[in-house]
Amino acid sequence: MRVAYYAPVDVSIESGVCKKIIGQVTAWLNSGVEAKIFAYSTSTRVWSGFPAQLIEVVDRGGAAVRLQRVNQLVQMILDWKPDIVYMRLGFYYPPLEYLMRLIPTILEINTNDVAEARLYLNPVKYLYYIATRKRLFNNAVGLVCVTEELARLFAPLGLPTAVVPNGIRLEDYPQLPPPRNSSPTLLFIGHFWEKERIKSPSKGASFKYFGIEKILKMAENFPEWSFNIVGLNIAKSPLPNVHFYGHLGRSDYEILVRSTDVAIGPLGLYAKFMEEACPLKVREYLAYGLPVIIGYQDTDFPGGAPFLLQLPNTPDNVENSLDLIKRFV
Repeated sequence: MRVAYYAPVDVSIESGVCKKIIGQVTAWLNSGVEAKIFAYSTSTRVWSGFPAQLIEVVDRGGAAVRLQRVNQLVQMILDWKPDIVYMRLGFYYPPLEYLMRLIPTILEINTNDVAEARLYLNPVKYLYYIATRKRLFNNAVGLVCVTEELARLFAPLGLPTAVVPNGIRLEDYPQLPPPRNSSPTLLFIGHFWEKERIKSPSKGASFKYFGIEKILKMAENFPEWSFNIVGLNIAKSPLPNVHFYGHLGRSDYEILVRSTDVAIGPLGLYAKFMEEACPLKVREYLAYGLPVIIGYQDTDFPGGAPFLLQLPNTPDNVENSLDLIKRFV
């Protein structure tokens, strides 16, 4: 069997999504399935973590050429002659509909796409997305959702659906010893859109979803603790105990992990009108042996766990839980 993975993803830099895609394709190959990634990306550059023989990339270019570039990628997929297309949900383009009518296509659902589109896209792009998204669903033969909540949300489509939470290869991560810091050090790692990292990080949608302002609230209330935030460029930190590092690859952020007592997951999932999630970075934290503060229900831990502090999924979850956070840390 041949599976073509259509990935509308920036594959030029290391990210949790890129590592997930590599993990998925590797798992398929180990199961005897022939698989290849076809990426619709921001450039033709490819992060070195991708095996070169497993990926083809088309630069999406500017708005005037995007339809042509998608058509080019679709033709590459058809030339490879897959039995199935596995498609990470993204923008609709007519060539994708053509592809889906020729080859059975499974859509991977990672979020409440309508809520996320409203959060991230400008009004014109949002209207286009809402007006066209059904054309992808109408031509899909099945769904893979990363949470039970998403499976329920998309159940009215009546498509066969599997729930497969995000995962990592545990053997790739060393379980680290406690750092024995004299005072606690906390770590947050996130992947922000380039325009958010560079132009206006404190106003970006990811800033709200990740709950960065809540981490700052923690830092304000616990000035003796240190907070490291990876993925966001802020030239001057608003607090002396908060340090911003911009985008770091794993070899660099693992240095920070080794000195971390407690990690922090997303604290503002309500911004996407969701209650349940399974973030890849939280799986990495746990694989390293770190306890984690989260603000949502985790798909893999529906009953909670001693190493997770699950705060309410509300705007005031941190300010109303400072004593609880202190005891946990």
